[in-house]
Amino acid sequence: LAQNPNDASLNHWVGTCLYETGNQIESKSYFLSAYNNGNNLESSRYLAHIAMKEYQFDEADKFIAAYKSSQSNAGKEIPTDIERLSSQIMSARNMLDRVENIQIIDSINVDSETFFEFYRLYGRCPRDRTH
Repeated sequence: LAQNPNDASLNHWVGTCLYETGNQIESKSYFLSAYNNGNNLESSRYLAHIAMKEYQFDEADKFIAAYKSSQSNAGKEIPTDIERLSSQIMSARNMLDRVENIQIIDSINVDSETFFEFYRLYGRCPRDRTH
């Protein structure tokens, strides 16, 4: 790899080794190099998983589309983990759409019952009900 840093296959395999041994953040640059130099079949699959973990849903979708296209062109089936990843992205987007952006800056300690008298949160269950 040091002699030929643009070798897509070598970059992919270094990225794979790093990813599979728990160094997913470090593996990203190798997968990107492999992807950009022509090895987009398997590198895009890994990049989609990494993008999902980084909450980069548009990037994950881009890599999934590239992976599916490569699989189709090669006459191969789409693995179930890619379909599952697509579902997870959709679920994550839906969940993030329902997150409220609250920022309270204060240095006074207040018990939760008093706090929630003044700050109503959407979907908050009353105290006497189970969640």
